[in-house]
Amino acid sequence: RAPSETGLYEVRYVLNEGRRTLATTMIEITEPEVTVSAPETALTGEAFAVSWSGTVSGNDFVTIVPAGAEEGEIDNHARVRDKTDDQLRAPSETGLYEVRYVLNEGRRTLATAMIEITEPEVTVSAPETLRASDDLKVSWTGAVSGNDMVTIVPMGAADKEIETHIRVRDNTEGTLRAPEQPGLYEVRYVLNEGRVVLARASVEILDADAPLSFGATLTAPDSAAAGETIEIEWQVEERSADQRIALAEQGKPLFTWAAVEKITDDGPVRLTLPDESGVYELRLLDISNRKVLARQVIELR
Repeated sequence: RAPSETGLYEVRYVLNEGRRTLATTMIEITEPEVTVSAPETALTGEAFAVSWSGTVSGNDFVTIVPAGAEEGEIDNHARVRDKTDDQLRAPSETGLYEVRYVLNEGRRTLATAMIEITEPEVTVSAPETLRASDDLKVSWTGAVSGNDMVTIVPMGAADKEIETHIRVRDNTEGTLRAPEQPGLYEVRYVLNEGRVVLARASVEILDADAPLSFGATLTAPDSAAAGETIEIEWQVEERSADQRIALAEQGKPLFTWAAVEKITDDGPVRLTLPDESGVYELRLLDISNRKVLARQVIELR
């Protein structure tokens, strides 16, 4: 393997016994003509394309380092092998960087290309309130890498903290499990590269039996006798063609029920309860728009 420094060298035949030189020939080591190319900009954590020409050795590599980094410094990198292009992963911090073609022999830089790493525009959305242990529907835009994560953590947790989470993959929405402990939390979009938080949404986790309101309210007893008929007061901000008050066992799918009455006027709704005791949930359903407008737990004795 030729040295990494140019100049005049000798190739010598050396006797093992006594390490005596028996023959020599002169050789001049010259600078290879190597180029490397990269885009002018890339997003933090993004995979971007690089290409090169004039490969010296398949063990050489292409790397991205901060502009002005010391010779021999290596960060995210790829061996050139027998290729002329590949991908590198952008760092998690914005700024000016260099893509370098580095000779494996001596770790000397043979070619460079400047690249600016910029901040991606990412958003994440979640409901403002949710019951403990309920399914938490989240959505996001501007995904950088499929390995990025959406997680829910206590408000004020360190940015690198990860708890219940999902990988974004090629999706734009997903489901997390809400924590069991009520309190203030954050849903975060976290860049996998460097665990940097790119977007946040606040969510309040309520008690598991807390009433929920999404543009409507229900007023009903907290408990009643199984088989009893109860009267339920309700208010809705916007009426639609098909709105109903339903009763389902707690934890059952939102648009299933054990008893249901359609809202036909502005007065209270009378609902006959099932004969089976247990913990149930009253739900004000907007069937026309496939929305749950209000939820309240009721115990049947």
